[in-house]
Amino acid sequence: MEQKDDKTESSAPETANEESQNELTFETLTPTNLSETEMQGYTQALDFIFKEDDLRNIAITGPYASGKSSVIKTYANKHYRLEGIYISLAYFSPALESKIKGKKQDNNLIFEDELILERKIINQLIHQIDPNEVPDTEFRIKSEPKKKSNRFWAGILSLMISCLIFIDKGSLINSQDEYFFLALFSLLVFLGLTTLVIDKIINLQNRKNLIRKLKIFENEIDISSSVCEVSYFDKYLDEIIYLLSKSQLDYIVFEDIDRYDDNLILNKLRELNYIYNKKYGKNNPKPMKFFYLIKDEIFESKDRTKFFDYILPIVPVMDNANSLGKMEQMFKERNIRKDFSIIFLDTLSLYLDDIRLIKNICNEYMIYNTRIAHNCSWFKKEKLLAIIVYKNIFPADFSLTRLGNGQGVVHRIIDSLEKQKNKYCQEEIQKIDDKINHLKQDVQSRKRNKSSAHEAMQKLIEEKKRLKLPNKITEFIEIKQNEGIQIEELFEKHIKEKTKQPEYKAEYEKLLSSCYFPLLRVLIIQGYIDEYYSDYTSAYNEHGLPRNDTLFLRNIYERRLTDEGNWKLELTKPELVFKRLTANKAAYFNHDSVLNYSLLDYILVTRKVDQRENLSIFISLLEPLHGNQVHFINAYLERYYSLLREERMTLALVRKNTDIILQKLSVIQTEIQIEIQKMKTILLLILEKDRLRQKAREAQEQEQELETQARTLEAHGLEAQVQELKAEAQAKAQKLKAEAQELKAEALEAQELEAQELAAQAQGLEAQAEALEALAQAEALEAQAQAQAQAQAQKPLEIEKLAQVQTQALETLALALEKLTQAKDTLVTAKQEARYKPKYLGLWIQQLNQQFPLLWQQIYPFNLKLYLYFYLCLLFINNNDLSTLGKMNEDQKLKNYIDNSADFLLIEDELYNILNFNNYWLDNIAKISITFEVLNIKFKKIAKSTPQLLKMVETGYHYELNQANVQHILENLYAHKNSTTYIIQTLLELNNSAHIKSYFLDNPEELVLSITASEDIVIIDDNEDTVLFILNHKYISLKAKIAYIDKLSTVITELNQITDEEIREKLRQKQK
Repeated sequence: MEQKDDKTESSAPETANEESQNELTFETLTPTNLSETEMQGYTQALDFIFKEDDLRNIAITGPYASGKSSVIKTYANKHYRLEGIYISLAYFSPALESKIKGKKQDNNLIFEDELILERKIINQLIHQIDPNEVPDTEFRIKSEPKKKSNRFWAGILSLMISCLIFIDKGSLINSQDEYFFLALFSLLVFLGLTTLVIDKIINLQNRKNLIRKLKIFENEIDISSSVCEVSYFDKYLDEIIYLLSKSQLDYIVFEDIDRYDDNLILNKLRELNYIYNKKYGKNNPKPMKFFYLIKDEIFESKDRTKFFDYILPIVPVMDNANSLGKMEQMFKERNIRKDFSIIFLDTLSLYLDDIRLIKNICNEYMIYNTRIAHNCSWFKKEKLLAIIVYKNIFPADFSLTRLGNGQGVVHRIIDSLEKQKNKYCQEEIQKIDDKINHLKQDVQSRKRNKSSAHEAMQKLIEEKKRLKLPNKITEFIEIKQNEGIQIEELFEKHIKEKTKQPEYKAEYEKLLSSCYFPLLRVLIIQGYIDEYYSDYTSAYNEHGLPRNDTLFLRNIYERRLTDEGNWKLELTKPELVFKRLTANKAAYFNHDSVLNYSLLDYILVTRKVDQRENLSIFISLLEPLHGNQVHFINAYLERYYSLLREERMTLALVRKNTDIILQKLSVIQTEIQIEIQKMKTILLLILEKDRLRQKAREAQEQEQELETQARTLEAHGLEAQVQELKAEAQAKAQKLKAEAQELKAEALEAQELEAQELAAQAQGLEAQAEALEALAQAEALEAQAQAQAQAQAQKPLEIEKLAQVQTQALETLALALEKLTQAKDTLVTAKQEARYKPKYLGLWIQQLNQQFPLLWQQIYPFNLKLYLYFYLCLLFINNNDLSTLGKMNEDQKLKNYIDNSADFLLIEDELYNILNFNNYWLDNIAKISITFEVLNIKFKKIAKSTPQLLKMVETGYHYELNQANVQHILENLYAHKNSTTYIIQTLLELNNSAHIKSYFLDNPEELVLSITASEDIVIIDDNEDTVLFILNHKYISLKAKIAYIDKLSTVITELNQITDEEIREKLRQKQK
């Protein structure tokens, strides 16, 4: 089975390794470009800074990695018209390493170091300014040599030298000289060689600065000097001012200048800014601004506000409270989140709050994770990350430890624990050998059975073999913890021993002074860094919390003493805190630093089977019961009771609001039903309207048909008229023809013209009739089409509108019903989800009593009644609880306390509601009654009470039968007020089922003596029947009767009703 697991384990990492190689993404450590939301506030402040000319020296303050550079560079990117340069001193000369961060005792830099710092600033300044803009500066920057220019000047110089050496007066004129060409050739060769040599010399001078000083006529010229006996800022002040004036810069940013704790350089920079702006301020429209990116504590409060013109604080983007979330997000983006448990990441997040450090850890882990073998069963990615964390927080010690040559603090700590492990194993082996020898002697002396001895020896031999195996330090730590020895003690012991040795003192103190040493301590103690750390330092041949939670866990991990502040820390995620404390059998859940209200709340709420043991362990941390432990219990009781009360008030408010919501929803439901009825009525009206419209259309069609018929008839009438006219015209024509016989040709022609005109007129009338008919038909058809189109268009709109209204009404009704249901369930849900419940507190008190039976004696009086009632109401009335109750009542102390508590039966309304007597009346009352029976409770005086409890006490006779108790019961249970002078008479008049009456009848003398002894009762006004009952009672003593007669005011009418002669005589003497 193990081999199978190993194969699975080895194959999976190989796949992960291949994937990681293809998908590696890294985090940059440079300043990031912030979003507008992240720049909120900073942008407005920087706008103000650049707007105000008087603001010239500005500090941007914040802790390391808080985002100072990101803020200024994001602003500069968005305001590209602003010209600026950045001078960074993050990486500096190794000569100043010992001076960084105040490591020097006098905390000041020596003069030479000051000069180096100034020179570095000037160097970065001149290298960021274009040389073409400052042609007149004395500062020279190395650049690519201009070969043509150098060769030209080399040629000129060589020519001059040649002329001085070779040329005599008139020698060039005598060209007939036989040596002329030879001399000319020699001259040219010399000229070329000289030019080459001078060119090389110029290049070397430019690169190496070979000639530093020249002496001409007793005058020495310093060409280049690297030694300065005065401040560079003072010596080259004019040059620096000239550079700044020609650079056209709006601002200069000085980064990481605070890492050297040197305020003098800041003063000089401020002075430089003042001189420049004073000299060129009139000519420049805007002054040059210096930004100093520094930590807050570099100046005292007065100095910093005096030195700077404006201070812009940067709010850190990450701290211990949110580092877990940042870390998880970063790891998820790179697909490595699954490599680690949330518990391990939580541990790291408590101490890592530098975003750049976490980014670098992430980057290095991904490289190491890729390079180190993944197919080994021993490979644990959490251990690899622990090593990477160690490498980043203590790089120097990591380098020494990694070498494995006995150097490094971590190496010595691991080595020390390993030696103690080996020593322990040897001691245990020796003990086993001694036991085996004893067993052998017992067998030889026949004191023990041979077979049983052999079996015992075999077990011892197996244990011896196990101890001889190469055990891990983590196993040794577990063994020691089981023996009650904390690994922290061994760790601290080693540290103390080494710090006392001079050769190790400085090295150890350096680590101890670091804020990351507690993290290293936790990584070693929890076994993340163990004796196999070297497996994770080189390639192998074979891959939050909320703030309070963080603070609480750190207190536990660092074994800080518990105090009230730690108790009151409200944990946002107690389940996660509890999981971490109990994971992997960690030994953190056994120290009183885990005492915390929120954590105890969580343990009580879960109440699982395995949590019972955890609750017992938690309670055991309160031992011994004194001082803080008792105070913790009392404070928790008071806190829990207060929270219960608040929660019940909230539930009451919810109940009230629920009733209001129910009423409102009922009204809404009624209104919706009315609206739906209206919609139905509207729908019927629309349907009726549609029916009437249909009838109207039918009538209109009939009317149009009749009209058409009428027009047709009218057209026929016109045609008849035309025919009539034609006939008339024909008759007239015949008449004209008859007359034409009398006329000549002219008359005949005129007749023909008139006939033609009449015919044309008839044809015109006929055409007019046809046109009118066609027009009428067209108008009818158009009207019919419009009516039909209008009806068809209007009907869908009405139906659609009606459907929408109906749907909306139904949706509103459904929503209202849903809210109605939610409102009904609100109260039930609130009760079920209540975080603070009486039974949880009862469970806590019950467990406390089982482990500390006499604890109740140390509970504050304010909480004691609450404490006892919660316990009594949760008793299971079994042997264990009765045994605990007996231990609590040691020497009858608990009984005496309850007997003498006059207001023990009084439960305020708030507590009454909390204990839920209304819902669990029989159960709770029965438990209290049984407890009173077991303890034989007899209240001596009941001054105040709750009716239900008083009834239980009366029923069970858990009170002394005295005047005060009887009178209290009569007044509160039987509504008999002002019965002080006739208490016994009132009792006897009660129904026979009254328990107090039965109690009195069984013990009459007890009450009589109490009444007669009471100073509150001066006279007794019992009626004659009551007096006869008392004086004739055979179980009431003569002494009690005489005392009764002494206060009696009632007159006995017939003394012979008294059976005792002595009593009759006493009555005669008192003239009764």
